[in-house]
Amino acid sequence: VAAAAVIMGNEPWYDKIEGGEFPGKWQGSETGYAAVHRVCVDISLSGRGIGSEFMKAISEMCVEQGRDSIRIDTHRYNKPMRRMLLKCGFHETGIIHIPESHTTERITYELILDNSSASKA
Repeated sequence: VAAAAVIMGNEPWYDKIEGGEFPGKWQGSETGYAAVHRVCVDISLSGRGIGSEFMKAISEMCVEQGRDSIRIDTHRYNKPMRRMLLKCGFHETGIIHIPESHTTERITYELILDNSSASKA
C-alpha cells in the first residue's frame, strides 16, 4: 500500500541548498543522513494515516542503520505530502533545483533522528 526509495548515503542534489523563505541549511551531518525519494501511498487508502505510519517505519529503519537524519524533498504544490512531513516532525530546510526535471524547484525537509524521534514520525 506504500512504497519509497531510501538511500543510506549521500544524495548529490542535496549538496547545494538555498534559503528563500526557509533557513537554507541542513541540521544533520553531511555523511550520516538517509535520503528518501518517490514516497507514494495507494490513493484509495488516503486519509488513513498510512503515510505517517510508513514514515515512522522508515525512520526506525534509518535509526537501526545508524543514520542521524532523513532528508526528503517535494514540489511546492504537493500540499498533502508537505502536511504529512510536518506532521511527522520534519522541518522545512530550503530549496534545491533539479535541472533534469520539468519542475526544477523542490522544497527540502529534514528529520533529525535520535532514540526517540523514530517513534514520533
